[in-house]
Amino acid sequence: MAPLHEVEPIACFVHGESGEVIGGAIGRRWGSCCELQQLWVDPRYRRRGIGSRLVLAFEAHAQSRGCSSFSLETFSFQSPRFYRTLGYEVAYDHPVYPHGIVKSIMVKHVGESEPSALPRSSPS
Repeated sequence: MAPLHEVEPIACFVHGESGEVIGGAIGRRWGSCCELQQLWVDPRYRRRGIGSRLVLAFEAHAQSRGCSSFSLETFSFQSPRFYRTLGYEVAYDHPVYPHGIVKSIMVKHVGESEPSALPRSSPS
């Protein structure tokens, strides 16, 4: 059985001048792995770098807890290009949605070298 009691929530928020929440990054960590599950910025505050700052703060918070591997899911109509600018790479594209929409799983490794490939078995 998986020790799911070890999974911990992680979140970062940005507040406006009057204290209201104007953006957030929410996810979870398990061991050295961290998943960004939701990123949002109030439409009135978009295109000001808040989303980038939230993702970087989220990653820094997770790294302080031992995370070095990050993942997220995004649709082609959302922000895959945005995440690429922050160092994420597409690990898998799932092109089965209507209207040519693709869901991408994106990953980023920081602080440690990326996991090495499994050794190939040689014929006996």
